[in-house]
Amino acid sequence: MVLSFLNKAYPYIPSKRPAWLNNLFIGIFVALFLIIFQPFDLSVWQTPNKTLKVLGFGLVSFLMPTLFGWLVFKLVPKYQFEDQWKVWKEILLVLGVLLSIALGNLFYAHLIRITDFSFRGFLNSVVVTVLIGLFPVALAILNKYHRLLRLNLEAAKQANEQIAHPPAETHPPKGAESSNNRNSSSEEKLLRFVAENEKDMLEVSEKHLLYIESQDNYASVVFLEEGKIKKQMMRSSLKRLEAQVQVPHIKRCHRAFMVNLSKVAKVEGNAAGYTLSFSECDTKVPVSRNYGPEVMSYFKTLA
Repeated sequence: MVLSFLNKAYPYIPSKRPAWLNNLFIGIFVALFLIIFQPFDLSVWQTPNKTLKVLGFGLVSFLMPTLFGWLVFKLVPKYQFEDQWKVWKEILLVLGVLLSIALGNLFYAHLIRITDFSFRGFLNSVVVTVLIGLFPVALAILNKYHRLLRLNLEAAKQANEQIAHPPAETHPPKGAESSNNRNSSSEEKLLRFVAENEKDMLEVSEKHLLYIESQDNYASVVFLEEGKIKKQMMRSSLKRLEAQVQVPHIKRCHRAFMVNLSKVAKVEGNAAGYTLSFSECDTKVPVSRNYGPEVMSYFKTLA
């Protein structure tokens, strides 16, 4: 049960404010908390310039998570945050922030001569830091997870209702076809994909295309042919193939996927976003946070 929860997708949503500004608020909160409530025997601590020294712990609480965050974003690829973030990764990130603050507090406490620079001193610093910060942080993580899960489940439910009751089919206006596509009939459009060598080409009926998946320097085009699933590898980036498709319901939904939304049979929601599935195969195509609003807006237009 616990492992299942820890492995659930978690929405990593960057704050609209700069990270350093968020950390500044944390530092101010810590400083005010220590000055007002004076926990951990601060009330009996007798020292010159006591208030200024206590403010130093707030400064540490600002500087250390700022440096830690900068280091993490330098070392961890961006797509890990956008597409592969889990609950356990979020908890690990928070623990890393708390440990960095604890280490900073140890250095600072040693500097102002209130503790020894030792392993025991570090453990004490960790305990104090965790006691102050872990409970509100844990509540924030759980609240964010359940709030976004509820919203995405509701959006997926509405999308499935629109899929189950589609509107009457309409034909595109005359002349709406892209220059690199052509109609094989008045109702069927052929999508033409050209590889990087400008020689290899694949033509797929718009109604038969399911999705395209990026695989390193290649792209796998998945489509139906005589009722069976076919996969065609092409040496091309997904971005290049995306530029060759000018069909409103064929959209990029993930850094590694483009999908024919008119073929989607079911939408499933989770805290990090959505997954799309088809009646013709078992594949579930992920929808990353960046593409979620545009993809879900398509299903709203079916009303």
